[in-house]
Amino acid sequence: MRLGTIGSGVIVEQFLDACKKVEGVELVAVYSRTFDKGQSLASKFEISKVYVDLSEMLNDDAIDTVYIASPNSLHFEQTKQILEAKKNAIVEKPFTSHDRESKILIELANKNGCYLFEAMSIHDMPNLEVLKKKMKLIEPIKWVELSMAQYSSKFSAFKAGELPNVFNPAYSGGALMDLNIYHLNFVLDCFGEPISMKYFPQLHPNGIDISGLLIMDYPNCTVTSVATKDSFGRPSGVFHGEKGMIEFTDGINGLRSFTLWQGREKEVINVQTENNRLVYEVRAFERIISTKNVIEMNERLALTQSVMVYLTQLRKEAGLFFAADIQ
Repeated sequence: MRLGTIGSGVIVEQFLDACKKVEGVELVAVYSRTFDKGQSLASKFEISKVYVDLSEMLNDDAIDTVYIASPNSLHFEQTKQILEAKKNAIVEKPFTSHDRESKILIELANKNGCYLFEAMSIHDMPNLEVLKKKMKLIEPIKWVELSMAQYSSKFSAFKAGELPNVFNPAYSGGALMDLNIYHLNFVLDCFGEPISMKYFPQLHPNGIDISGLLIMDYPNCTVTSVATKDSFGRPSGVFHGEKGMIEFTDGINGLRSFTLWQGREKEVINVQTENNRLVYEVRAFERIISTKNVIEMNERLALTQSVMVYLTQLRKEAGLFFAADIQ
């Protein structure tokens, strides 16, 4: 992977840090709307090229893969532009604003022979594979509680009358797309397709969801998932089973560890060694591209598309609309 990046936020720095720890990844260039921001990022990670024109970066033959961490509403057009330039694309979550957009991108990637991924790191966590095995020890699982309460660093400005991207329907923001999307991916990976699901958002007058409760129903099991951007809390989760329980004391985002309880027996489990959780997904992307594993890419994209279908449906039913819906 000879990488160019779009964006200059914290997640980009985490991704670049992860890339430096993965063999087979070369950092070639960064793109930012302002040269100063781009230069600051490039200097920090010893990257030689800075672009302020995306088309110019996409004409750089030294780059074969582009990582996208721009505002949510820009993901579709920028990814489309990258795939049309016949370069691979890694797109931060949420993949797109709407399932119609994600379907177009997946078809375009396969048509042009490009690799396309959503950067949803939970699927590549080594602890997730262990968790799936340990789940069988407490089955049947009857109830799952998940919570991700994060008071947004932008919420005070939002209350003061500013309109940060994350609270702007025009930029496809809100609690469902920013936080509950992690829980949705996690639950689908662990339990498969639900019988039904419903989203109960707390809507701001501008139409954005500042918090919300997602309920997913399975045969003999209900999953409740709370995500808030307007209040403080501790990320957490519990699988309640007939033969014990599994507890996530740090939540499921990085899946840093979990505790298996069987009666009074307690086992704390963590097989992960990397402090930067994104290392695992970068390794997976590099492996899939270098081994030309199109089948695995499409399996991952099938889950991405399933998530986008659910997100679009949930928003529609909850009366949560984005500018991207009007096309």
